[in-house]
Amino acid sequence: MNVKWLCVLSTVLVLGLLSQACVVPPPGAQVPTAAQAPRQTPPATPTSPPPVTPQGGGETPTQPPPAATTPAPSPQVTQESGGETKPTVPPAATATIALPRPPSTARIAFWTTGWSVPGASQEIFVMNTDGTGITPISNTRGDDSYPSWSPDGKRIAFTSHRDGNWEIYVMNADGSDQTRLTHSPETELYPRWSPDGTKIIFSRFIKPGLADIFVMDVDGSDVTRLTDTPNSSEEYPDWSPDGKTIAFSRFGGGTAGIYLMDADGSHVRLIQAGPLHFPRWSRDGKYIAFDGQPAGCKFEIYVMKADGTEMRQVTEHPLSCAGSNKSPSWSPDGKQLVYYSLHRFEGSSFDIFIINVDGSGETPLTHGMTDINAGGRDPDWSPVP
Repeated sequence: MNVKWLCVLSTVLVLGLLSQACVVPPPGAQVPTAAQAPRQTPPATPTSPPPVTPQGGGETPTQPPPAATTPAPSPQVTQESGGETKPTVPPAATATIALPRPPSTARIAFWTTGWSVPGASQEIFVMNTDGTGITPISNTRGDDSYPSWSPDGKRIAFTSHRDGNWEIYVMNADGSDQTRLTHSPETELYPRWSPDGTKIIFSRFIKPGLADIFVMDVDGSDVTRLTDTPNSSEEYPDWSPDGKTIAFSRFGGGTAGIYLMDADGSHVRLIQAGPLHFPRWSRDGKYIAFDGQPAGCKFEIYVMKADGTEMRQVTEHPLSCAGSNKSPSWSPDGKQLVYYSLHRFEGSSFDIFIINVDGSGETPLTHGMTDINAGGRDPDWSPVP
């Protein structure tokens, strides 16, 4: 090729490249420049929730779930005036702490006895489920015992000897509006509410040592006899949560033990034989707690399935025949039992304890109320209002 034409082509290529380099960008166009790489912000570390401390109720505390954190977003690159770019750092992540569950509002009713103090009467008290706030509520000169909470936690049925005979009464949970329901020459004990709060079941002692089970409306009307066994005694009735079945203890003639019957008194059947007292249904209806002495001279607390199977011992009193654990009542969540124990503390006849259903965590709620020299009997754990 002619050297002249090679020189011409080279010149054209050089001029084209120079013209590309000299193109001026249109107004407003941004010219990219090297910017410092944005610095990464580490995600915020959540603060662990404080440890949960049981607050009364004897209920198993619920551990709050781990703190939920909002992950830190990646930094954004923002264009500043003058062509300089800077990283925009997002706000720091905040931790959302799950608050502990508030303490239970359930309470425990019980009665105390003044056998060791001349002139002292039996009186009904209530307390918080950690043993604090012990307050007398019946406040009469007569003897009051066997408190039973209504299903809504607003009233208490109980027995009283204030008028010269053991009768069934009801009162508000603060002790006000005390009303007598029964008017019978016989002794009447162990009132328990129906699950719908419309009826009360109880034992009436037709003769000394022999009781039958009766039911009445909550105003004392329509008293109906459910059992009629001349040679045996039916005591400590309790309604199943669905209202269809009644558990009770039988003594005397026939086989002693815990029985079930339909709510109208029919279909009576034995589910566990032995000297067994105070059957109490769990809130879900699956289990029955009771006290008994099937294998020794002292009473202990037991739990079995509602059909009488899988009976197991829950408590173990540290004394031999001198001590017993009696009269259990379930916590609202079904995880614990409250009961009274004999001769645990020096100078005290009865004291109230709670225990986990598996037998662990036994804890006293009373420790000898020195003014009456007794800590309480026959506790009943209220539902949570």
